[in-house]
Amino acid sequence: MNKENFLIICIIISFNIFGNSFQDGNLEFINKDYEKAEISYLNDIKENGEDLNTLFNLANLYIIIGEDGKALLNLYKARIISPGDKSITKEIENIEDKLNIKNQYKYFIPLSYNHLFFITIISLLIFSISIFILSLLKKNIYFSIIPLGFFLLFLSLLININSHKNDIIAINGSEVYISPYPGSDSSFKLEEGSIARVEEEHGDFLFITDKENRYGWILKNNIGFIWKQ
Repeated sequence: MNKENFLIICIIISFNIFGNSFQDGNLEFINKDYEKAEISYLNDIKENGEDLNTLFNLANLYIIIGEDGKALLNLYKARIISPGDKSITKEIENIEDKLNIKNQYKYFIPLSYNHLFFITIISLLIFSISIFILSLLKKNIYFSIIPLGFFLLFLSLLININSHKNDIIAINGSEVYISPYPGSDSSFKLEEGSIARVEEEHGDFLFITDKENRYGWILKNNIGFIWKQ
């Protein structure tokens, strides 16, 4: 069974599970009416929020019509919902190989806010239990350096992850300018599918830094936020 047939079967099976917009999108997808299918999937996201199946189908739609930046955006969104999904990971790797933008995985940390909350609770619990046990054993204060070190490690991870909440993907190749004003010179070009981070905004522009530490201003309509804003 090839990949396209498998996707169609998955779409058909899901007809009785999801809302009307999703079902409409699936029918339109099967009938290769990709323009209407895109509208239906986007309406489903607007009505019901970001769902793994909708994001995955929408990403595959964009792959078919050659909009790889939008496909990557939706696949990364899907990966936040399901970090361990190997099919999503493989799709991302295939597109990034095609666009020659490798090593973005190390730049992006795909954890949801639920994961972050869980890590925070666990780190605080480990720290508290460790200090309590050490106090009962009347150990020297130097022994508390070990649990404190673990706590600071977790805290550093959380700060690093939190910094990724403004990660964006270029949905098409776009010039990045040295200032957010008309006629400004180009600083560099952010290639389609590339990940960058938003630092601030000004009107229709966002100030970004990419994984190579290049920075400048990009038009908002050329990017998409990975995390739900």
